[in-house]
Amino acid sequence: MATKSHRRIPLWHYLKLLLSLVFFLTAGFAVMNLRFHLVQNAIISQNPSNKLSVFPALPTDWKDLSQKAKKFDHIIQAAALQYEINPLLIKAIIHVESRFDPLAVSHRGAVGLMQIRPRSASSPGYCDPFNPKENIYAGVSHFRSLLDFFEGDQSLALAAYNAGVSRVLIYRGVPPFQETRHFLQKVTICFRYYSEKAKG
Repeated sequence: MATKSHRRIPLWHYLKLLLSLVFFLTAGFAVMNLRFHLVQNAIISQNPSNKLSVFPALPTDWKDLSQKAKKFDHIIQAAALQYEINPLLIKAIIHVESRFDPLAVSHRGAVGLMQIRPRSASSPGYCDPFNPKENIYAGVSHFRSLLDFFEGDQSLALAAYNAGVSRVLIYRGVPPFQETRHFLQKVTICFRYYSEKAKG
């Protein structure tokens, strides 16, 4: 009884299949990356100015915390120099986030002067969030990464600092959340105030 002979598939067929798979995967990632950058560029193009807009008046609950802030000035200046950020903007963020209280804890678990998310001691980049120096450096480093991501646009970077990068990308600009918009407004007011105060 004759046995059926099994036809062997040439090796080059497998290679062709493998190359096709690699091609489609590479093309897929390229398309995803292109779409991501198109969304990012669209957001930035809709916000051409990287300067914070000026609001007309101080809020009714405004308090001059300059004296309270003085003890942290040397840390703010050093972090600002290292990460190339205006120290008065850092001071404004701290003013709004914690009112210069190094022990501040939000209802969402953000901690310290710049209201950073604490990490476990075994995590990379761990810092003591209640240590003013470590907290400020961690917060400024994070804000620097946001500025770089949004190509220097301070408003988008601040929105992302408050609401997260994903929400800024989803809404293609500052998210419509009241908390985020108030955060930007208050930081802008504080920044203007400290800038005028620095001029004497």
